[in-house]
Amino acid sequence: MKKIAIRSLMFISSYFPLYIFLLVLQFKAEFFYECISIKNLIFLLLMIAFILISFFSIYFLTNSKGTNQLRVNGVKRANDEVISYVFTYIIPILSFSLDDSRMLIVNGLLFALIWFLYIKLNLMYLNPLWALWGYVSYEAEGCYIITNMMVDDIKRMNGKILNGYFLVNGVFVAQKENKII
Repeated sequence: MKKIAIRSLMFISSYFPLYIFLLVLQFKAEFFYECISIKNLIFLLLMIAFILISFFSIYFLTNSKGTNQLRVNGVKRANDEVISYVFTYIIPILSFSLDDSRMLIVNGLLFALIWFLYIKLNLMYLNPLWALWGYVSYEAEGCYIITNMMVDDIKRMNGKILNGYFLVNGVFVAQKENKII
């Protein structure tokens, strides 16, 4: 259950740009002053909660320490999967409208489907917010490494052991400050 909760937090944070975009799209002066309906209030509170959870994931990512080690072999960039993630999953949900109940249901179901796949496939390394914060994903033999190290630095570590922690199976987090053996 703890793993699902952590993975769900990471999933919620991966949509951080969406929450900002939706707030901008839904923002109207009357949204706040003239007609604060229950639906508008729920939307606003949900967006605020998701944004706070997103920042909590950054805190968790940058302040968690671990005693795990990983031998770094065959490191390469994880292509531009984060860009693909943004265009494939975030852009379509921008059709969201509080005024169309069918669209709300469809977008909710789409969001739930993507959440299920994100967790089931261990896609925690796909997170635009972390990339904005300076944490990049790299593919290595048998896993992904999320780190704030530069690509050239991580490539030079081939064969060395990196200290950090496993976020989930197959996703290793290493801080620039951690000692390399």
